[in-house]
Amino acid sequence: MSLIKNVAQQARRTNVVASKASSSGVYPLGGYNENKAQLRRETTAQYYRDHDIHHAAKKDSVRLKAAALLFTGRIPSNIDLIRSAQYLQSELPVRIAHRIKGFRSLPFIVVTNPHILKVMEQYIRSFKVISNFNDGRMVKTQDKVDDFTHLLEILLDEHGSVIDDLTQGFSSCHDHILEIFDGDEEKTHDLVQSFLDKTLTSRLGIRLLAQHHLLLKDQIGQNSRDRIGIVESRWKPAKDIEAIARKIRESWMFHCDNPPRVKLNGHTEAEFPYIPIGVDYILQEVFKNAFRAVIEAHANSARQMPPIDVTIAVNREDFTIRIADRGKGMKSDVIDKIWRYHFTTARGRQGYGGVGDLLSMANSNEKELAGYGIGLPISKAYAEYLGGKLEIKSMSGIGTDVYLTLKHIDPHKGHSFRI
Repeated sequence: MSLIKNVAQQARRTNVVASKASSSGVYPLGGYNENKAQLRRETTAQYYRDHDIHHAAKKDSVRLKAAALLFTGRIPSNIDLIRSAQYLQSELPVRIAHRIKGFRSLPFIVVTNPHILKVMEQYIRSFKVISNFNDGRMVKTQDKVDDFTHLLEILLDEHGSVIDDLTQGFSSCHDHILEIFDGDEEKTHDLVQSFLDKTLTSRLGIRLLAQHHLLLKDQIGQNSRDRIGIVESRWKPAKDIEAIARKIRESWMFHCDNPPRVKLNGHTEAEFPYIPIGVDYILQEVFKNAFRAVIEAHANSARQMPPIDVTIAVNREDFTIRIADRGKGMKSDVIDKIWRYHFTTARGRQGYGGVGDLLSMANSNEKELAGYGIGLPISKAYAEYLGGKLEIKSMSGIGTDVYLTLKHIDPHKGHSFRI
């Protein structure tokens, strides 16, 4: 029997085990965990000759308008959950196959890096398990939907370290990629930037869809006015900004007596429907940089540190959050590099390192405070994926203003962004 048939047979056995476990009250999909090592060996071996992945990668992804999530399932039902599962059953393999194709386009010395290879293997396994779930047939019963939902939970957890793995992998591969391009930093940057932008924004979209499905399950039969899946119907930017800034300020109290405070102004009472996942990550990264810049610039001053000013501006088409610090700003040669992966301005670590910093600080509270050269590039890619933009204006010797502009889920004019 061919290797592909063996994998399909293995996936069917996994579903049988999951179904039996579910009916007996045991946590479903235990068979998937028990046989994951065998799946790993089989999926890796067939990497270059898997026709299913090649076929799926030729299909176009069907991205949903964010507004569609807002106007469906206001009171989620089992029918809504079945439809959501069926969409994910058909859509996720296509998106995952596109990413596997992206891995195949990398130079051999890059894709065989242990960290990058680990991620590729995870994508291949996920493709196989989702494609072969329920013998490849669309789910139609509540029991099968429950099993599929548990499968999504397991896969989301398994893919939790993807960003760290890719960061370490590409950081350690930097010199090899540079050698491939005969020392051309621009070509090296372009390859890394293109691959990571596509992979990480695709990952964001997949996680948004999966988490939306998981939250819908918890909301079945509930007439919640606050949330529809991942959509918060009355999201208040000021509330999230205050919570994120407070957490980072408290972290800095381990390193200085009186970190800068955050002052909000503008449309601080504004509320509107939005998906905070993704935005919260961007805000966290911007605030981490702002706090660090102010503290490093004023650490030896007897005066109180200048506050970080945040302005919220909301209109009918989009909204903008400006975060302004007085941390002495950045020079023009630094501004040109801040959107590059693995470039960091953290004191004592400026350059294209990252992996050594990550390992040496693994047991330090500072790990939460200083960047590794990935936060801003990912934030910019996320902002653009969400139909917006992230801009930085800096005056060397004065400070830096960051502008995050995003479209509303259902703008009065124009098109909603797609997930």
